[in-house]
Amino acid sequence: SLNTTDIVATADVSDITSLADLYTIDIKYYSTKYNDNIEEIDGSIDNVKLSIEARQTKTLTLTTQTTGDVADGYQVGSITPEQNQVRISGPASVVSQIASAVATVDISDAASTISTYSDIRLFDADGDAISTENLTMNINSVKVTITILPVTEIPITAQYSGTPADGYMLNGQMTIDPSSVELAGKSTILSTVQSIVIPPAELDITGATDDVTKTVDITQYLPDGVTLADSSFDGKVTVTIGIDPAAATAVTATIDDLTLANVPTGYSAEITSVTDTAAGTTYTGSRAFALTFSGLSEDVSTITLSNLNLTVDLDTALSQVDQSGDLSGTYAVNITCTVPENVTEENTLTATVVLKSPALQQAEEEAAAAESSAAAEADQEENTEETTQ
Repeated sequence: SLNTTDIVATADVSDITSLADLYTIDIKYYSTKYNDNIEEIDGSIDNVKLSIEARQTKTLTLTTQTTGDVADGYQVGSITPEQNQVRISGPASVVSQIASAVATVDISDAASTISTYSDIRLFDADGDAISTENLTMNINSVKVTITILPVTEIPITAQYSGTPADGYMLNGQMTIDPSSVELAGKSTILSTVQSIVIPPAELDITGATDDVTKTVDITQYLPDGVTLADSSFDGKVTVTIGIDPAAATAVTATIDDLTLANVPTGYSAEITSVTDTAAGTTYTGSRAFALTFSGLSEDVSTITLSNLNLTVDLDTALSQVDQSGDLSGTYAVNITCTVPENVTEENTLTATVVLKSPALQQAEEEAAAAESSAAAEADQEENTEETTQ
């Protein structure tokens, strides 16, 4: 018996030798079984109409696209197709309309590198899809590899060089806008990046009498293998270093306002004088001396004698002598004080301290007692002689 699968319909186009909008070709039927015993086969369709046109071949650069969004904290790095061109052949009327060949990969929630095959789709200049039904392509799909990189936010810091003009100083304010940047790269690289540092050469404040502001391109300071995560950010940051006029103040004190610290146990210590090293002036007794300070006006205005905590600390001076022997002697010790962070003490004052051991104190006391006793005896003898006379 015959089945429909045994019947073959053919339309012979071998005699077509020229282009035409429309050809009518007769359809002939035959059977792959018992054909010699069959006199005639009739079909429901007797002919087929064909449009014949020139064949055209076009080669296009393959474009890759993505759909969806990667997982939070990640970003697309590179997109690399295994082949970057596709050759298309077919009717000129169709091929001439092809403007792009696109391979699309879904990256939804991706947190690691993707490597997959993607079908190639064709589009015209308006972005409308073109059917590949009457076309042949050298490749119908392509392997695409997409690297997915972690993203992390890194602070931006800056260093400066030089000093402001005389009479001016840093006010401690530095602003960087933006103060941080999101970077994308391999996790092994990002884990080593603590901050993006703008070097001192970029920010010279030499001779400045006002705030110094400069725009710096930080892309040149990014580590190898790291890129800016935000494609809309050009890498330029604005750095402003605050400069204000310096203010000065002076506080007067006497030896009685000084506090001795770290006096060895059993020893007595006495401040006998204070010397202004630069001026070469020495102050004794109740004669007042001045301590001068410079800094920002809001800082120096807070300085008073009561909050300076003027101290004469023997620890440094004694650390330079043999601790096993008698520490008695005269020591020159710098006077220290407590001032706000951005305040500078302009003059150096040195206190002269006389340190006496217990043995020396006892010897001096005994000597003084003996001297006093001798004086008393002398006075008594003189009085006795006057009485006898």
